[in-house]
Parts: sequence; C-alpha cells; structure tokens
Amino acid sequence: MEALASNADDLLEDIERSEISHGRVLDTTLIVAETSCELDPDAEELESWEAWGTAMQRGSARFAMATAPEGSMVTCRIKEEEWQLPASGPQLRVYAGSPAFLAGQ
Repeated sequence: MEALASNADDLLEDIERSEISHGRVLDTTLIVAETSCELDPDAEELESWEAWGTAMQRGSARFAMATAPEGSMVTCRIKEEEWQLPASGPQLRVYAGSPAFLAGQ
C-alpha cells in the first residue's frame, strides 16, 4: 500500500510538466483508494478517508484542466498544496462516464 501511495505522489510531481501523467495520476490514486477499502472495509482509518479525498481532488483537477481554455493555467489544491496545472481544453477521455471515474462501480 505504501508503494502504491508513493507512486501516486511521484506521478503528481510530474503533473505540472507532463500531459501523459494527468490520467495516470488519477488512475493510480483510484487504485490507492480502492485498495484502502480492501484493507479497511469499514473505513475506520484516517488513511482510507484521505485516500478518497485525494482521489476526489485529483479527479476534480483533471476536470478543471479539461474545462479551462487550452493554454491557460488552473490552480488546484491537492493534498494541502496549491498546484498550477496547464489547462488542456476538452479531452476525449475526460468525461463523467470515463472508466477512471467509474472504477469500482
């Protein structure tokens, strides 16, 4: 679990520079959140709540980047830190029904 969370954090460091990391960050974060539910099915541990909160923040950031005009910057708060993320404009893979947003349903 620690390795997964660390990988998600490493990917987040690249989100300001690499468009490829945008989807990978969310996918990895959702895996961390889902794994936390396997280990803590009653969500009694703070880490479980934090994992889902972080997944929500990263998903929200992905939508914010896709809905802002391409070439602009979007300020998003993820894990108690402000990030300046490049807006991509509309993306085919960013929609409410995309597999990343439906994971676990």
